[in-house]
Amino acid sequence: MKFIQLAGILSLLLIGGCASDMSSKYASLNNLSDTERNNALKDCFKEENKHDRQECIAEFADPAIGYQCERIQVTGTRFGERVCTTKRQRDEVARASQDAFSQVQMRNKFTKGQEAAPAGRK
Repeated sequence: MKFIQLAGILSLLLIGGCASDMSSKYASLNNLSDTERNNALKDCFKEENKHDRQECIAEFADPAIGYQCERIQVTGTRFGERVCTTKRQRDEVARASQDAFSQVQMRNKFTKGQEAAPAGRK
C-alpha cells in the first residue's frame, strides 16, 4: 500500500516538473547558449495567448536586439494597444518621422515668404 502511495506521489512530481514554466526550464537567463536561447524562443511561439507569447519573447530575446513591449494610445479610443518592437524597428520609425518632419519644414520654408494671391485674380 505504501509503495502505491509513493509511486503516485513520484508520478505527480514528474508530471508537475514537465509542466513547469519557461523560466524554470531555462533557469539561468544570463548564461544561455545560442542554442538554448533559440530553443526557448521556439517554445515561446507555442504559447497560444498573444500577451504571454510577447512576454516570453521579450524575456528570452537577445539583449542586443532590444526587443521591448509598450502600450500605445490609439486615436479615437480610450483603450491602448500593446506593441512589441525591436530597436531597429523603433529606429526606422524615428528616422521616417524625422524625414517627414524635415520635408514639411522645407515646404513651409519656401511658401512662408510668398503671399496668397488676391481673391479676384488668378
